[in-house]
Amino acid sequence: MGGFSMGAHQAMHAVYRNRISVNKCFNMSTYLIRTSSVFSAVEHRIQAGETLPPLHISHGTQDDITPLSWAEDAYKTFHNSGLECYLETWNHKHDMSKEQLDSLFKWLRTA
Repeated sequence: MGGFSMGAHQAMHAVYRNRISVNKCFNMSTYLIRTSSVFSAVEHRIQAGETLPPLHISHGTQDDITPLSWAEDAYKTFHNSGLECYLETWNHKHDMSKEQLDSLFKWLRTA
């Protein structure tokens, strides 16, 4: 499950906070506030011994709507909580490219 911008925001809430069962989660050009309940839900669930789906974060280095630093902060917070996550950056603004989508689809197809 995943999405772009606010759709990605909703996907993370669905998967990590509201326990929608999926194999993987992805987000593209989105953010979570530093006090997001998603972060605390992930931390709590991992501490309880749950295995959570990995997260793929994809973000444009020139994004003028959601700064790259927000994605980097989310990656660090998830990673430090023990969530398997990946961060990919792309040289574009708040949009997506064929190469970005190809990389994401390749990740989604892996076991």
